[in-house]
Amino acid sequence: MIENEWFGEIPEELSAILANEAMPRTLVDGELLHAKGDAAEGVYLVVSGRVRFSTFGLDGQEMLQTYYEPGNWFGEVSALDDKARIHDAVVVGDTKLLLLPKARFLTLLEEHPELYPHIVKMLCRKIRVILDEYHDAVFVPLHARLAKKLLELAKVYGQKKDDGCLIDFPLPQDELCLMVHGSRQRVNKILNVWKSKGWIQINYGKITLLDIPSLEEVFEEY
Repeated sequence: MIENEWFGEIPEELSAILANEAMPRTLVDGELLHAKGDAAEGVYLVVSGRVRFSTFGLDGQEMLQTYYEPGNWFGEVSALDDKARIHDAVVVGDTKLLLLPKARFLTLLEEHPELYPHIVKMLCRKIRVILDEYHDAVFVPLHARLAKKLLELAKVYGQKKDDGCLIDFPLPQDELCLMVHGSRQRVNKILNVWKSKGWIQINYGKITLLDIPSLEEVFEEY
């Protein structure tokens, strides 16, 4: 549960406090954890399953921000600035979380100010991801963004097979389009080209990467 990079960087005593004082929560597939505008309940750690973060524009168009996986903390921003949640959070698959209530989280920071540099480092990592995605959305063409996203998913969910690397993660095409900020028509066209080249294979909504070096070259050009 605590074998992640951030936990590994803080003193063992403090990581034990964080893990032991958090309260377990179990949610079922599709259940709303919190909505945009909700008050911060606390800071969460994903133990199993995953949490999907998104928001909607005035026109009803959805923007997918990210997924949080086992080992990921989230919710610290609203806990620190005492402002409302800025995204909807929905669990994907049956999911187990640990909740560190906001008041206890803030008290821990007061009692252990040495935690602050680690919190800042965690926030910096998240900011880097956001800035990187913004850069790609503005300056990188869709086919390169798509190649990069498939490679990132393979690193997290990849399972080695005889013919390649299976992304063991259900990827409805609409969801993939949201991830790369592209239309269904354009994304489908690119995937079909890659299928014809023998770079990928798609079966039952799951993608297998057959030629990873070629996909890497697509993104590395940018």
